[in-house]
Amino acid sequence: MTDSNRNETGVQITTGEFTRWFTTAFGLGFVVGGIVGLLYAPKPGKELREDIKVKAGEMKEKAGVTAKDVGTKVGSTIREVSDKAREQAKEIKTRTDDILDRAKSALEAGKEEFGKDGEDGEAEAENA
Repeated sequence: MTDSNRNETGVQITTGEFTRWFTTAFGLGFVVGGIVGLLYAPKPGKELREDIKVKAGEMKEKAGVTAKDVGTKVGSTIREVSDKAREQAKEIKTRTDDILDRAKSALEAGKEEFGKDGEDGEAEAENA
């Protein structure tokens, strides 16, 4: 197909216009064909409506089951993620507490060392 074509009336149309026209015509034909098929179905209207009602009920039931399954899976996934998050939070707290304890110990050791050095420095200053 070229960039543009001429329709049956000789008017030049682009590929995009042709695609839009073709899609619209196809969709309209599909809908009209479906309606005509229902009208000429070998079943009377009452039976046809009953069949449609039954199929709609089946589809509704399947959708309900699917929604329940999805809800169960989502709930299970949420619980798993929540449990993992709690475990990670505990691990982080344990690590943080350990680091904090080591920092406190180092600070106390530093204070003790400074105190000893400070006392020696005061004694030396007094002797001078």
